Amino acid sequence: MAESRKKKRFNPDKSDVRLYERLARLLSHIKDLWNGHQSLLRSLQNKQQQETPVVQNIGSVFENFYMFSIYDSYFAQYTTTSRDFQHIITGSSELCIIIRHLLKSPRCKCLTLEGIFLKPIQRLQKYPLFFKVDIDD
Repeated sequence: MAESRKKKRFNPDKSDVRLYERLARLLSHIKDLWNGHQSLLRSLQNKQQQETPVVQNIGSVFENFYMFSIYDSYFAQYTTTSRDFQHIITGSSELCIIIRHLLKSPRCKCLTLEGIFLKPIQRLQKYPLFFKVDIDD
């Protein structure tokens, strides 16, 4: 009886372990990016409090902004890991099946795995637009 209630244990093969390690490295960079954006937000909020009602020099917040180096690491890992995306879509290993199942979640908003991991790269491209709007105002 207790035997039937036990969850099936995931037993990865060697290729799953390597795939998991590459995905884990990519996810760790996303965590670093998240923390960097939180730090940037706090810096911008502090700048706004110091120079209320109008911030005169928002660029000074970005002078010491270390997060762009984190993007370098993310890009490098993304390039390596992106080769695995097609394998995940077509693979028959247990890890591939689990990931495909997770991608069906409403949280993924019908994005592909590649689309999910591409989001941080797309965010970086929005910074010049942010400054252009700021300059135009």
